[in-house]
Amino acid sequence: MRGEAVRVVAFYQPVIGNPSVLPVVVEVAQTMHGHAQLTDQLWLHVVGQQLLILALTTICILFGLHLGLRPLIRLRNDVRSRREGSLQPLQTHGVPGELTPLVDAFNDYIARLESHINLRGIFIQNVAHQLRTPLTVLTTQVSDALRASDKPAADVPLQAARRTLQQTGRLVNQFLTLSSAQAFVATLKPMSTQACCEVIQAVLEDLALQAHAKSIDLGFERADDAVVILADAVALREIATNLIDNALRYTPANGTVTVRVASGAGKLVLAVEDNGPGVASAHRDKIFQRFFRVDTSGAGGSGQGLAIVKELVDQCGGAIRVEAPRHGGHGLLLLVEFAAV
Repeated sequence: MRGEAVRVVAFYQPVIGNPSVLPVVVEVAQTMHGHAQLTDQLWLHVVGQQLLILALTTICILFGLHLGLRPLIRLRNDVRSRREGSLQPLQTHGVPGELTPLVDAFNDYIARLESHINLRGIFIQNVAHQLRTPLTVLTTQVSDALRASDKPAADVPLQAARRTLQQTGRLVNQFLTLSSAQAFVATLKPMSTQACCEVIQAVLEDLALQAHAKSIDLGFERADDAVVILADAVALREIATNLIDNALRYTPANGTVTVRVASGAGKLVLAVEDNGPGVASAHRDKIFQRFFRVDTSGAGGSGQGLAIVKELVDQCGGAIRVEAPRHGGHGLLLLVEFAAV
């Protein structure tokens, strides 16, 4: 009607008193504007309610998250506010039960880290103490050589200074090896008895000149049932080198050092036996400690070799122990065991 869409209602009413006349039709029309306005009002009302509910829900969620995350925020602020180097454990008071295992694990890590740092500090102090003596001796020897009136008189302290430098260089190398062994992560791979023997034979060849210089009988024996172990070839070589070198240094001239590889019964055993001065039973539990030396006279040891061996054996999952020599008398027998796979 007049270009507008309308909604029409028709009402038929018969004429009273003249039923033959057609009924009267009454039509009422209304445009759609009112219907559209009513629809818009309903939609706006519903959408407004939903937006209000959504806003209230968001506020409640944020408030709940703030309350729930308050312990984590406190822990974060506690960690951020600490000064460098602080290793104090985190406070567990007021921490929800769900976070307690995490805080306890973190505190356990802090305790282990503090222990490691303390050990490193002690190690550095011991290194400084061990280096101070040879450097002082070297200074004295060089001073004596400078004060000498002629060349023959100067040669004696210079030769002594050369020996001191060699010992100091070996000491520094062992310090570096021990530090590397502590940070070393062994890559365990299957190694047959033959592969292990080849590594040990290569070490024996490298140390043959050292044994020859002291006229030491350096022997190798092998008795095996061809087992397979999990080990690291680099670590095994370093273990054998330090064990054999330690035996050669403490064995007197014309002595005997025997290296054995025996496998079977589910394990492989590397044995290094010498007829040197040996170690008293009271000290056998200490020889794997850093800087521990039973007798330093003439051996030139630094107390690091067996500590390096112990560190690397642990990395490879093996075990090391010390026993009295099989032949009786003086000497030392070191056994390194690896379980077969």
